[in-house]
Amino acid sequence: MNRTLTLLALTLASLAGAASAQNALPGDSEAKPFVSTKSRAEVRAELDAANQGVATHRSLRFASRAAKEVRQ
Repeated sequence: MNRTLTLLALTLASLAGAASAQNALPGDSEAKPFVSTKSRAEVRAELDAANQGVATHRSLRFASRAAKEVRQ
């Protein structure tokens, strides 16, 4: 009887683990895609300013991310 209960408990635990593995976690980055808060014009203006040497802190901080968005 103990063997049967142990086997049943292990089976239920493995099924619960498999079911939870299919669900995305609340902090998972795949569950929340990146959405830019800037318009394309703002991104281009910051890139142009950075390319001309008028780099602001904000344009330096987001230049690589903005360049990736423009390439896409």
